[in-house]
Amino acid sequence: MFAGLVPVSVVWLERRRGFAPRVWLIAAALGVSFVSDFTVLYSTPPWLVSAVYPVVQYGLLYLALASRLTAISLLLLTGGLAGVAIRYGAWERPDALPRVAGSLAVIALSRIPGLWVYFGLGTVGWVWYCAAPGFWPWFAYQACRLVGLTLFTVAVWRDH
Repeated sequence: MFAGLVPVSVVWLERRRGFAPRVWLIAAALGVSFVSDFTVLYSTPPWLVSAVYPVVQYGLLYLALASRLTAISLLLLTGGLAGVAIRYGAWERPDALPRVAGSLAVIALSRIPGLWVYFGLGTVGWVWYCAAPGFWPWFAYQACRLVGLTLFTVAVWRDH
């Protein structure tokens, strides 16, 4: 839960280095998972959080990785997929469509290995967990997230 705060914390603590706005946006996007997990703890309906957080997370990533027109187009697509999922009763997993589509877009747009691991392998682990809940799929998913967050944070630390 707290791992998502590491990149944004590092960027904030080392702000004197003058990170580019896109680094701030990516770090903030990686912190969205913490905010979504935290809000579910305080009685926000899980289906609502699952429908909203991918749109926010991928929207920040699109702004960091793509031109404004492409970012807006992808954001509308992601929001539309979340709306379709809710409209057609995907209450258990309203984040499935926007999450997979958003991850594919991030992989296509990014040249950052940490994001490839987090959104590429991490999404594979998440889909595996959704298809067959259990310890090993959950472990694989969390391990990919942790490795991706670490790679991104180390790259930001080293490159600036």
